[in-house]
Amino acid sequence: MGLWAKAFVLCVVAVVVSLVVRVMQKQKLPIIIDGTVQPGFEEVLEAFRSTFESGDVEPRESGSAFAAYYKGKQVVNIWGGYADYESSQPWRHDTMTVVYSATKGMAALCMAMLADRGHLDYDQKVVHYWPEFGQNGKENVTVKQLLHHEAGLAFIDTPITIELLSNYDALGRALAKVRLFGEPGTTHGYHGFTYGLYASQLLTRADPKKRTVGEYFRDEVARPFGVEFYIGLPKELNYRVARMLFDGKDWESLKRTVRGLMDPFNRQMVWAMMTGNGLVGKLVENIKDIADMTVFNDPQNREVECASATGIGTAEALAKVFGIIANGGKTTDGKQLLSEKLIKIIEEGGTPLLKDEILGVPTRFSSGFIRLTYQDREMLGHPGSGGNNAYADSKYHIGVGFVSRYASAYGMGNDPRFTSPRDALYRAIQKLEG
Repeated sequence: MGLWAKAFVLCVVAVVVSLVVRVMQKQKLPIIIDGTVQPGFEEVLEAFRSTFESGDVEPRESGSAFAAYYKGKQVVNIWGGYADYESSQPWRHDTMTVVYSATKGMAALCMAMLADRGHLDYDQKVVHYWPEFGQNGKENVTVKQLLHHEAGLAFIDTPITIELLSNYDALGRALAKVRLFGEPGTTHGYHGFTYGLYASQLLTRADPKKRTVGEYFRDEVARPFGVEFYIGLPKELNYRVARMLFDGKDWESLKRTVRGLMDPFNRQMVWAMMTGNGLVGKLVENIKDIADMTVFNDPQNREVECASATGIGTAEALAKVFGIIANGGKTTDGKQLLSEKLIKIIEEGGTPLLKDEILGVPTRFSSGFIRLTYQDREMLGHPGSGGNNAYADSKYHIGVGFVSRYASAYGMGNDPRFTSPRDALYRAIQKLEG
């Protein structure tokens, strides 16, 4: 064998050995669980740990976090897995991730704060604040209809792209020109990608300081209440954002997909899509390149503000905000986020439980929040694609948040990685309260 041939063989062997070592090292990465739970809540940690150990819905490569506030105080803040498995980067206490539609809950909070301060009237027509909105039959749409997902504006004529989202004025003009999808007040359908866009444009016009929803949240919620959540991420914080993980074509991914389809709610949604009773497909077509969620692994795209889907934060941040709402709108030291009066209006108002013309399953909305059902009651919150979730339970004064970098097949608050520690949380609280 010649010198060049030997050199080639040695190079090939070196590459193969390197790949084998990397695979072996990857397989040997341990399951990491960290964080704190207060005495009496240890079962929550064990339930959270079990989702990683079983591997049924939480891939070994994934990373997630769960947090809870009870009567205004943090009782659980736990995390596990990896922010980036390829580089062996563990999930840390300050790791953030994209929470998709759970962002809508934060946008709804901003709108509620405007209403609470007398700057926005839910019963007023949108054109009162935004005259240009009254094109193509939209002149009588009310703020309440828009926030209740009953304005017939689930789709827009211009595909929603990163480029359009980056041009706030052009986006506002495009939204103002949209034709109605259905009759306002009689059309009940999830405005999956347009809700946050309309909310932000409306907020800008109603806010005395003319801020976007991302700016409003930063100034009125994040900074004064110490909340690590962003609608439009500053570039310098990208190093803390977990890399999004999606299922591949291996056997484990297929098993997780099949397991997701076994969930009754997921089956109902898929069946609605297959039989033409839901318009999720059209919703996805309307969002152009954003339908590929990998775009948010690009730091430049994380800076784009979209109050429907691009919020980035921690589970602790979500739990803290909804914990304050569940505690009557105030922190334990008396700082007010929302008045009890407005919280009661939102909790007692909203739409009936109706078949959603977009999702094909029953939904109920109230001023931008989704009414999430658990046990014998409904709570205010908002789930997001991939399993992300957050809500406020005023009965037990609980705020919970769950985030993950793995986009699971669950997206309506039914992800076992969330429901398992949540159930343990309620068992712990019910034991404490006797």
